[in-house]
Amino acid sequence: MLKELRTNKKARAIYTLFCVVLAGFLQATIIQVFMQPMGLLSCYKAAETVELLREVDPHIIVNAFKTENFFGHFYLKPIE
Repeated sequence: MLKELRTNKKARAIYTLFCVVLAGFLQATIIQVFMQPMGLLSCYKAAETVELLREVDPHIIVNAFKTENFFGHFYLKPIE
């Protein structure tokens, strides 16, 4: 198969196109999975979550900041 790819330009072009398309799909998947924020966390659960994260990785860095406004359509359960 490698010998055919070296000599046959059409097969090499098809293989290259396949690899480029596959790389694009993999890159898009990685961006969706790893680059998006994981979500919001209420201040009621922050301390417990940070404690659990520190058990897993004692050198973790957590960036917490106050949100002044949040826009969107979501349901917020009442605090019991």
